[in-house]
Amino acid sequence: FRLRNLFMSSSLTDLVSPLWSWPVSFSSSENAPEHSAITQAGRLLVQGLAQDAFDICDASIAAISSDGIEPSGDSKLFLSGLFVLRALCCSRIGLQQECMDDLDLALSFDPNNTDALNTRAMQRLDSGNIDGAFSDIDRAIAVSPDSPRLYSTRSAIHVTYGDICAARKDCDTIVLLDPEMADAYANRAVCNCLDHPASPSLALRDINTGISHDPGNASLYRVRAGVMLLLDRIDDALADLDQAVTLRPSDMTLRKKRGDLHKRNHDLTAALEDFTTVLEHQPDDENTLRQRAEVFAGLERWQECIQDLRHLLLSCPECPELWSSLSRAQFHFKEFEKCIESAEHSLSLADPSDKDARDDARYLANSCLGMVAICRSRYEDGARYFTEALRYDGSAVPARANRAACFANLNKHKEAICDLNKAIKGEPLPACYLERGRCRDALGQTDAALSDFSEAITLDPFCCDAFFTRALLYSRLNRTEEAITDCNAAIKIDPKHQPSLKLRDQILAPERILPPSAKRLRSQRDVFDRENQQPNPELR
Repeated sequence: FRLRNLFMSSSLTDLVSPLWSWPVSFSSSENAPEHSAITQAGRLLVQGLAQDAFDICDASIAAISSDGIEPSGDSKLFLSGLFVLRALCCSRIGLQQECMDDLDLALSFDPNNTDALNTRAMQRLDSGNIDGAFSDIDRAIAVSPDSPRLYSTRSAIHVTYGDICAARKDCDTIVLLDPEMADAYANRAVCNCLDHPASPSLALRDINTGISHDPGNASLYRVRAGVMLLLDRIDDALADLDQAVTLRPSDMTLRKKRGDLHKRNHDLTAALEDFTTVLEHQPDDENTLRQRAEVFAGLERWQECIQDLRHLLLSCPECPELWSSLSRAQFHFKEFEKCIESAEHSLSLADPSDKDARDDARYLANSCLGMVAICRSRYEDGARYFTEALRYDGSAVPARANRAACFANLNKHKEAICDLNKAIKGEPLPACYLERGRCRDALGQTDAALSDFSEAITLDPFCCDAFFTRALLYSRLNRTEEAITDCNAAIKIDPKHQPSLKLRDQILAPERILPPSAKRLRSQRDVFDRENQQPNPELR
């Protein structure tokens, strides 16, 4: 179902191109005037100019209606076709109810207009009316049983309904009726992927066959991207989506899918570019705006994240999740007072009757309040907020690790170690080992502390704090050479790491080391500093 949701669309957008490969409202193609309103509007719609196409259809319908003559014969068919086309325009510009009204009018003039039935079936499918969609498409197939595109629509409805066997049967019928209809292979490929078990190899064979018939069909590349995603071939999936976007650059749905895949692939810069392009064309797309806010957060561009979240809150002012997300962004942007206000507002919107259920908004809001408390050295308050956060997500490692930090600052080292044990079990982070080592050191558990510091270094060999903290403990244990080695390791990572520089100088002070080893250790320090371009300690 992930594949279907991401890469198989029942959107009316996908119907536009095949719609204009055959007559829309006439019994024979020669009845369609070359420069008719239908032809002109159809070309504009294919180019993505839905509003311009709508204006042409609207003017033509108004002109026919103003004649005061009851339409009959070909004029009825022509008018029916105009209403179908205007319905498509309405759908493209977001007027869904007007779209349905126009389709009903089209069928009142020509009850056998398979274009109207097919389009209304897809519209009903998009709105979740499966029974209505089946009713319309079955009626259309009864009128025109040899039309491949109608079976293509019905196969999409079957897939949405979950009847993969029936969907594949319709796809097989399409291939028999028109072996070169590329969309049939795409739909059958989706069926193969939704099978139990899935058959990606058969799906790829179908899609590649479809591409050989129609290499310019963006939908085929979109579906193949879905198959590649099922196979965990993300780079190949992105390459196919790139091709689909190249073929259909004005299709914002494709850009959204590509942006989402870039985001999941942790290429946040590329995701941001796609989401921003979508929002330039569809500024009211709240889902994409939310996605972009998350990308800004991932890029630590907190000011832009705050702007997007505030824009979302204009239309969803009672959403606790948005308020807690805003609080997090404000914390990182150092707007602590605003962070507190947003977090408290988020908590005020929560359902008071559901205090102990998992709740991401309340978890995040309490965590933000806890982080502000830590920054202000209010560790009792911090521990209380993180305790509250853990009520709503007991498995959350950050909240447990932060509560441990509060306990440690309150000299409650045993409680801190208990929290850190659980945090490490959930996710073995270097910072958790480092904090647990400090707590164990405070309790006199020297060997256990050294073990934790070493584990932190193993997990993150570039952690200056871990090297410095272990050096500090080595120094207290009079393990001078090991202390200096750790100081040097920290200095090599960060030549301006002042704690390590000062500790090393203290260790090498004349009163700290015995003459036999002093000369050798200082000489080693000087060699190390020359190699790492450190200034003379007397000049530092």
